Amino acid sequence: MEHIELLLQTPLEEQFSYFDYMQKNRLFHHWIQLAKVVEKPLDKVKVQLIYWVEMEEQKKKNYNPEPYYYLRAVCYLLALEGYAKEIEYAREYDRKIHEYDRANLFSSILANRYVLRDIIVEGRGMSKLVDVTNVSAQEYVGYLHSIKKKPMLIQGHIRGAMNQSTLLADAFQPIEWNTNIEFRIDIGKKTTNSLTEKQVGHTVRYYAGFSINHPMAVSDLIRDIDAGESLDWSDLSQTIEQSVPTQKERKGKDDPQSKVDHPKKKTFSPVKETPVKEPKQVSEISMKAVADNALPDLRKQIVSVTIHDAGGKNPVGFFIYNGCEYRIKVVMINGKKAEKVIKDAIESKRSIRVTILQNSQEDGFYVGKLST
Repeated sequence: MEHIELLLQTPLEEQFSYFDYMQKNRLFHHWIQLAKVVEKPLDKVKVQLIYWVEMEEQKKKNYNPEPYYYLRAVCYLLALEGYAKEIEYAREYDRKIHEYDRANLFSSILANRYVLRDIIVEGRGMSKLVDVTNVSAQEYVGYLHSIKKKPMLIQGHIRGAMNQSTLLADAFQPIEWNTNIEFRIDIGKKTTNSLTEKQVGHTVRYYAGFSINHPMAVSDLIRDIDAGESLDWSDLSQTIEQSVPTQKERKGKDDPQSKVDHPKKKTFSPVKETPVKEPKQVSEISMKAVADNALPDLRKQIVSVTIHDAGGKNPVGFFIYNGCEYRIKVVMINGKKAEKVIKDAIESKRSIRVTILQNSQEDGFYVGKLST
């Protein structure tokens, strides 16, 4: 990785092209994902992120929020390693992210900036962050269990309510944060927690991570200690293990000799369930592909797209392929039906399935249609 790091530290020419910028952006992105796999020390990662931010600042507008996001997250994590000063730097980048967001200075390269991107787990260096951009909220526990990662337990107080659907919580454990970080918590019908605005001041335990715009609790994994609730990762993991049938149970279920014959009734073969594909591990990313100029040919591929801009003729979103984010325009072939699907996806913060029609054009977008 050392040779790549030297390449990343080389500044762009004063008059750089969009292609040069995007190529280096992708290289930074892949380097960060690999840094998680190899447990790169956080102080080393911070150096590279500063170079990434400096590259973005050359643009003056349409900043990619990703380097600011990671730099803030790394500063918060460095504070856990005893670097108390990093809390101030993290909060400084919190303010900068909010400032750029309010001024619409961020580009649309990353979609919904309020969705959880990484969960904080126990580990060393950059491995403390686990990417969950391809994982639904209902699958967080199962996914972390499958890759043998344990989320870091946080304890704090409900500090206040932003509105009827969002609370704010501080963190007094780990003690290194000393209540100097604030996590947002979603409440209401779309979550399974028991919290309401009336529980301000209560002590809570939770797991958390980061969205682009702010530190964020895993809303379905937060418990009110003052109300007698408990949160234990071993219990959650055990529940996952119990939900997976043993080999003997699977054999008994599928063994034709174990079935009772009912001649008077018609029997039907069970419908085979399509296995859920887990996100590809970062270790599968080819660094040669990162350095290549060509973008992948994805025609006829069905991808999971998050919509972030439904204005204009064609909604704009993004999808992830081999750990890298690509922008896509969705052609509204199905008229009003497509418009409703797009609207529901934005309101529920869920992705939609899109079939890619064309490869990336000069403006950096793929073109696709809703998959039926």
